Order: sequence, then structure tokens, then C-alpha cells
Amino acid sequence: MPNRTIVFVGHANPEDNTFAQWLSLRLASLGYQVWSDVTKLLGGEDFWRDIELIIRNEAAKYVYVLSRSSNQKLGTLQEVRVANATAKRDNLRDFVIPLRIDGLPHDKINIEIGRLNAIEFRDWALGLTQLCEKLEVDGVPRNPLSGAETVRHWWDRECAPGRRVTGESEVHYSNWYPLRLPPYIHRYSVMGLVEGEPRWKFPTRWHELRLVSFASEAEIESGLGTLRLDGTEKLKITDFLSRENSKRGENRDLVIGLLREAWEQYTLARGLKKFEMASGRPMFYFDIDALPNPNVSFLSVNGTKTYRGLMGYKTRKSGLKRHWHFAISARPAVHPQPILQVRAHVLFSEDGRTIWSSAAAMHRARRSQCKNWWNDDWRDRILASMAWLAEGGESLGLTLSAGSANAVVAARPLEFVSPVTLVEPSAARSEEDVEEASEEEDDGPFEEAEAAEVEP
Repeated sequence: MPNRTIVFVGHANPEDNTFAQWLSLRLASLGYQVWSDVTKLLGGEDFWRDIELIIRNEAAKYVYVLSRSSNQKLGTLQEVRVANATAKRDNLRDFVIPLRIDGLPHDKINIEIGRLNAIEFRDWALGLTQLCEKLEVDGVPRNPLSGAETVRHWWDRECAPGRRVTGESEVHYSNWYPLRLPPYIHRYSVMGLVEGEPRWKFPTRWHELRLVSFASEAEIESGLGTLRLDGTEKLKITDFLSRENSKRGENRDLVIGLLREAWEQYTLARGLKKFEMASGRPMFYFDIDALPNPNVSFLSVNGTKTYRGLMGYKTRKSGLKRHWHFAISARPAVHPQPILQVRAHVLFSEDGRTIWSSAAAMHRARRSQCKNWWNDDWRDRILASMAWLAEGGESLGLTLSAGSANAVVAARPLEFVSPVTLVEPSAARSEEDVEEASEEEDDGPFEEAEAAEVEP
């Protein structure tokens, strides 16, 4: 391919810009001439070219970032049609290489690329390795003038202005909330005839015909019904979860299951509503019954009392309101230390209570509502949610027994301190953002609140 030297990266703009930029810079650092609309041409002349001419005459490979967004976007699908026509015209083997970066189901992939083998990029590092092997095997040329220096110059020109590193330390907040487990867990052997399913108001698990719980014998006996205890093992939780324990994996899953059930019971008892994701994992959201006043106070990262809105609505041109609901999910973990990994979500309703059933409509609304939410917006709303759940205290207790055996979860996450600070210029709203914002009018009283100091 003497005249074909460019690796063209096609993707949905702006939804997949972050991935496309990362991929383009990684490939350019390895010496490939790369073109994408977020970097233009890397490893060669830096000016805008006609996209169709590049694909038809200069591209050695058309790398297609396959996602839920690009799969239905007219511009990217038109590029794919041009690439497929080019491959057929010039008899180019494996000219189009799809990279699957999200959970788009195989049966939903557009017919233009449905028959092509895609490289899985759920793990970006593994996907990049496979892509590079493919480019190497297919003989895609590299430019000796390209490489890491090209990327450095591009970065200095496009991204570095206004940025600087200072010698001041900087605190970074994680989404890991430390929790303290009770010191002992129990395994109970039971016997007898079952006339009804045993029931408790605290989490339990059956494992290898034995009952596993943090609850005491007396608490277990109260819910056994016609069964009776035949033996009890009281185990230190540290030994139960120890890496030296041969059943460490099974024991870990048991504890995680108990914590998940306790978390769900706690959030529902506080008034949040449950919504299941496509994977079956639950998230818990605020509605107008749980949160009549959507502005929740909490301590900011600077230690001042601030607030964030955890609900809101937009009045559309049709006059109908689109309510948004902040939601959180939590995934317990026990290694390297017991924590809750808290994640953020946004759901939508027409009435402030009943969540939409259409995943596609929810996805479109989320892109509109949250496109200007930056890391601090998501972080602060998680902090506010956990502060609300803890009722303003320093921790919340997940019930693991009828007595005092609770998992104590900190209301503040783990913090990490960087010895330096990266100062970045403030991000300005683009014309596209302003144009889209103008499509929705008349923010109601439940519109999202900005973080601001609240009088004590």
C-alpha cells in the first residue's frame, strides 16, 4: 500500500471523543500516521483534509469506534459506507476494523458493520495490544518522523496552554467509602422439618447446608420456625476473609452478599426507591416523596457547609416537565480493605416519581441533562447523597443482626493526596452547549442547585 499510510479513526462526536483522542495519541506515539477529528493528522502535516478523500485514497485502515452512540449516528455510518465501498473497489482486506467499546448488543449492531469481526475494547490496554498486532500483521506502515515526540508537540500546542504544575499538594476524593465489619461471623448447622421458609429481618445466607450470618444464636433461633440449631461456629471475620483461608473466595462472596442486602434494606428504609439496571444490579434514587426539598446540605471538599440539588426538572417547549432523579448504587468489597464503591446515576420521570421505562429515551435525556456536569458535580452529588443517608452524621450503620452487629460505613470517602497540583484553565461552554440549552426553557424551582455556602 505505497500511497496508503494513514490510520483513520472514525467515531461519534462528541460522545466518544475521549476514547478517540486517547487511541489516536497512543497509535501516533507508536509511529503511525493517525487522523481523527479530535487530533487532525498526527505524524505528518497538520491541516484539515477532506474526510472522504482521506478514506478513499490515503487510509491504510479505517478504525471504527463502535459504541451505542456511533451505531446510530448518521455521520459515522456514512463514513463506514465510504470505507466499505473503498475496500470493495481496491480489494483491501480487513480495511474496516471495528473497536467495540461499550455494551452495545451484537444483535443491535448496524448492518454496515455487523458482519465484521470487532476487537473488544472493554479493557483499553488489551484492546490496544490486539489492534497493534493486527496493524503489524497487515503491514500498515509507520513513519520514522512520527512517534512520542510528535505527540508531545501536539499536546503542548493543543492542551498545555494555560496548564501548569505547582508544588502545592492536592487532595483527591475517591468513591470508596470505608466500612467496619463486626468482629465475628457465625456458621449455624440446623436440623428439623421445614413447615415454612425461615425468615429474619436481617441478612442471612445459606451455604453448604449451613446458615451464615453476623447475628447471634438467640437472634437466629427467633426466626427458625420448626427448625432448630444443631451447632454453631463463631469465626473471627479477619480469619474468615484471610488470604490464607482455602475458601477465601466463597467467604468473600458470602460477606459481600450480606452487605448488599443490608445496603438495600437501609436505603429503602430511608425512603429511596429501587430501580434495576439492565444487568439486574439495583440503584436507589431520590423522588419527591423522599426529598420534598431537593437541595441537600453537606460538607464540601473545602470543609464548608454547601448544598447540591439531587432532583430537578426542565420545562420543555411542549410545556411538559422532565424530572431528573439522582441515584446511587453501591458495590461492597472486602479487599484490600472493606469498602463500599459508590457510583452515580441519573434517572428521569414525568411526575417526579414514576421512572421512564424506555432505556433509549433515558439515554438521550441523560446526555442532554448531564453534558455540563463535570467531575466535581458528580462528586458533590455523591457526597450529598451519603450525607443525607447518614442524616448528617459521620457514619451510617448497615443492619446485619437484630442487635448491635452492624457494618459501620463512613459518610466521607477515602482521600488521596498528590504532592503536586495541576492547574487547568476554566472550561468555557461551547456554542453547541448554549444552542442545546436554549431548546429547554423555564427551569422550575426544583432545577439543580449550584454548590453554595449555606448559613448554619
